[in-house]
Amino acid sequence: FAEAIANFQMLPAQPNQIMAVVLPWVEVTAGLLLVCGLWVRAASILSALMFSAFLVAISAALWRGLDIECGCFGTGSAARVGLEALAFDIAWLLASVAVLWLSPEEEAAAPAPSQPRSAAGATVTAQT
Repeated sequence: FAEAIANFQMLPAQPNQIMAVVLPWVEVTAGLLLVCGLWVRAASILSALMFSAFLVAISAALWRGLDIECGCFGTGSAARVGLEALAFDIAWLLASVAVLWLSPEEEAAAPAPSQPRSAAGATVTAQT
């Protein structure tokens, strides 16, 4: 995977190695959070940022005429950087933005305590 990242010719060797180790774990974590419905807004923001970065990388490779594997779905997939990869990335970026836009905002503060209830479920009020 480090070689696929290096083929984009955007980073020096050491950051390529770091990205090759860290990026798959970040991708899996973001995906699992989305699938499990946990921290959906944060996971969709993270996904959108990753798709945006890949969009820049694909666009730069196309602009410079690089004929390289995109590294999508593993290095053995032989998927090439091209308009198809660009369209695929844009579609997933839009999906990430849609999830972000459609997901409810999470409560920043703890919810207010509920009214005490009787055994029958009726709200108990203090009488003076």
